[in-house]
Amino acid sequence: MKVPSKEVREFTATAIIGFALQRGLAKGWVKGREYRQAVDQAWLAVNSRTSFDGTFIDVCESTAKQASNEDYIKRRAILGPDPRAGGMAMLFATERMQATRR
Repeated sequence: MKVPSKEVREFTATAIIGFALQRGLAKGWVKGREYRQAVDQAWLAVNSRTSFDGTFIDVCESTAKQASNEDYIKRRAILGPDPRAGGMAMLFATERMQATRR
């Protein structure tokens, strides 16, 4: 599996989209190998940027109202602990664990 390029490596979006796709597969809302592969790639990306001590890599700072698209794109990337990233990673991890038990 290939990790997305640096330009698209935002942690929280990857985690929540992976969670949503995993839930969709579990509930039968979406079907197919492509969705399972997308979930696996998202998990690889989230897992590879999560440490055992709760440190994360490439978590965009919280998004408030931005003055321009440029400001949105240039948000700071966090390297360290972040409760939003942790919450989204835990949602994704829990959904994946439940899927293996079904």
